[in-house]
Amino acid sequence: MGTPSSIIRTLQSQLQGDSNLGIVSDDYIFLGVRANVSKFPCIFLEPLRIEESEFVSTKQEMFFNIGIIGFVKHLGTDKDDVIADSSLVGIMDLENRIKLAVDSDLTIGGEAIHTEIIETRYNYNSYPERSVEVEIRIRFRQTQGTRT
Repeated sequence: MGTPSSIIRTLQSQLQGDSNLGIVSDDYIFLGVRANVSKFPCIFLEPLRIEESEFVSTKQEMFFNIGIIGFVKHLGTDKDDVIADSSLVGIMDLENRIKLAVDSDLTIGGEAIHTEIIETRYNYNSYPERSVEVEIRIRFRQTQGTRT
């Protein structure tokens, strides 16, 4: 099993390699939130929390929550930026594509036991930018005492 660092890097690679997210340049799938991003759509992977549970033999059960935050920006358009069409990536389309990419490998390349989607939150406080945060929960194990 993996470590939190290897899990989030492998998740980034999984999203970059998934055809459902072909609308997002690989260079715009970031580890951690950034300021002054100029290209949209873009995605940020933000660690949210790690929970540790009981030891099972020499293994520690761990749960790692990550926010996958997608952004779209539409200036001066009279089109609906919530729902996609053939010329526009809507925020709900980006959400669906993120979920499809996560669903493509729930073990994140063998780094995890299982991944589940917890909830989805939308934000438009910085309009014309809209964001969607898909929170996922990753279950994995580490060896007691070595954290590997």
